[in-house]
Amino acid sequence: MGNIVIRNCSRPGQCPGDWGALVSTADDRVRYCSSCDRGVHLCETEAQLQEALAANQTVAMSVNEGGREKKGPDEDLWEMDDTYFDQ
Repeated sequence: MGNIVIRNCSRPGQCPGDWGALVSTADDRVRYCSSCDRGVHLCETEAQLQEALAANQTVAMSVNEGGREKKGPDEDLWEMDDTYFDQ
């Protein structure tokens, strides 16, 4: 799936920051983080990201090697502003 970053975490200093280390759930797009006791929602489109952030969910996103978020399978880049992720 490529590089995945986790954002909007309620405990950034304790977050493993690794999608692969999170516990699988019945939903392939949601994994459980025992450090923050929250679901982490994989966002593959900008619409999914906006919906998850509006609900104050912790999110996981694919990024390219330069660290910028991808829009999805077509790999267009999202133009993201880190103010989305203010704690």
